[in-house]
Amino acid sequence: MDSSYYYHMFMRNLLILSWVLVAAGMYIGLVVTPPVDVLGDSYRIFFFHLPASILAFLSFTVTAAASIMYLRKRDIKWDDIAVSSVKLGFVFGALALLTGWVFSYAAWGTKWSWDPKVMATFVMWFVYIGYIILRNSTDEPQRRARQCAVYGLVGYATVPLAYLSSRLVYSLHPESIGLTPHMQITAFIMVAGFVLLYSYLLWFNAKLEKISRSMTS
Repeated sequence: MDSSYYYHMFMRNLLILSWVLVAAGMYIGLVVTPPVDVLGDSYRIFFFHLPASILAFLSFTVTAAASIMYLRKRDIKWDDIAVSSVKLGFVFGALALLTGWVFSYAAWGTKWSWDPKVMATFVMWFVYIGYIILRNSTDEPQRRARQCAVYGLVGYATVPLAYLSSRLVYSLHPESIGLTPHMQITAFIMVAGFVLLYSYLLWFNAKLEKISRSMTS
């Protein structure tokens, strides 16, 4: 058997492990971990909000790194990775915003908060919608890859802005989170599961990008 077989087996097992971790994290977070004062059970959405937020930042960081590699190497595989990561970042970013909205309604009694971190994250997410729109504006692979690589690097400026916004200006988001041992375990398991799931989906989507490009060329 060639090495590709073992690599595919590894990625399949990675997917299985990711779902096991996410399922375990959900069980601990929703069933085992007790309610907390004031927020009651509504705080449990945090166990989805935290990993989704981390993965949104990670996705766009990978896009920036892949964009740099494309501009240096002019190897189209880096463009495949960049766009695949943007698509995943779009999904995780949407999940982060949605779960944040649900949590803010439960915690602060408002359906929409003009909190600086919320707005900065929304701007970051919207910038990467622009990446997808730009990508669909041309069919020439190398030109599209070059334009998107530059856009991905410029747009990455919104990532540290979104991450640091609660430290730069007053925000309802706390700078540190006091978690009980149960919460820490749950958060760690959920983040680990989401990272592994992202890794598999990045690999799978990059393969689809390569296949799609070969069919249209």
